[in-house]
Amino acid sequence: MTIAITGGGTGGHIYPAIAVAEALHRVCSEAAVLYIGAKNGMEERIAREHGLNFVGIPARKIRRLLSPDTIITAAVLGMGMLRARGLLCQTRPAVLLATGGYVAAAAALAAVTLRIPVVLHEQNAVAGRTNRLLSRWAARVCVTFQRSVGDFPAGKALVTGLPVREDFVKDVERCSAREYFGIPASAFVLLVIGGSQGAAALNTVVQDALPLLPPTVFVLHQTGRRFASEYAEPKAPNYRAEPFLNRHQIAMAYCAADLALSRSGASTLAELAVTGLPAILVPYPFAYADHQTANAREFADRGASILIPQSELTANLLADRVMTLAQSRDSLDRMSQAARSLARRDAAEVVAKVVLEQCAQ
Repeated sequence: MTIAITGGGTGGHIYPAIAVAEALHRVCSEAAVLYIGAKNGMEERIAREHGLNFVGIPARKIRRLLSPDTIITAAVLGMGMLRARGLLCQTRPAVLLATGGYVAAAAALAAVTLRIPVVLHEQNAVAGRTNRLLSRWAARVCVTFQRSVGDFPAGKALVTGLPVREDFVKDVERCSAREYFGIPASAFVLLVIGGSQGAAALNTVVQDALPLLPPTVFVLHQTGRRFASEYAEPKAPNYRAEPFLNRHQIAMAYCAADLALSRSGASTLAELAVTGLPAILVPYPFAYADHQTANAREFADRGASILIPQSELTANLLADRVMTLAQSRDSLDRMSQAARSLARRDAAEVVAKVVLEQCAQ
């Protein structure tokens, strides 16, 4: 039995798809997963790293403004649909799971034309354009947050939580995680994660805040590959920059940390919740419908994080918030408990079972 999965563009769409693929193999040993993504997109590398059968199709970011570029995008979308349709005709999957991103539109629309059941997963508190469009033809829509249910046709949406990769669910010893990164056992560790592609604004503020932090605060900084050359040289003994952390390294980094400074993409928030890591959240201000702010409010309102708009974030404010929390273990413990209360550790299995239910119909 073949199950197709599609989603791409950012880690926020890709990693939930990977998590469900892992869960499908655990729940149904005879399931063969086919990952359909953008040719040469980041999902190709990640899917192959996880041992998945990957096929690339043409895909391009959809522009909202009418321009010559819009015509090119429409042509690429059409080519992607044709390639996906041919692939689906050849492999005949029992169901297709779409986790969002531009490539998901082409693959899911192709599945609809072949009457292959489509299951969607919406990661964010505010539904994305692709999933809103596709929901009219979808059999089911899995959502992370209760507030998202109303964004979709009545009776189709159910709250499943956000699937998290198996690496995050496994228990890792803090001492071994810190030893891996060369972090002193007694340090207070701030983990900086700007999403799968890094965040220039966070990178800049962290560099400015570093001289304001005492040596007892260690900063573990995922900069993003595109900023690697800027942070190749060590900045301080209590600082370590990593262009990118792979699936095993990022799970260890969460375990090693006491506090995170992060964007508020849904996948990152799910990982924070599962690991119980308190966070200072700085939403990306230009996200569609400001969905990162909506995501962050879900956590801040429950006491799991502190929300700081990017326009208000300064080096002095960051250093002050970090030191305040570093000196209050009780506050960190309360934030950690609140984060864990938001976790759905079984979300990947729940979504996998929703997908398998469509196979049986």
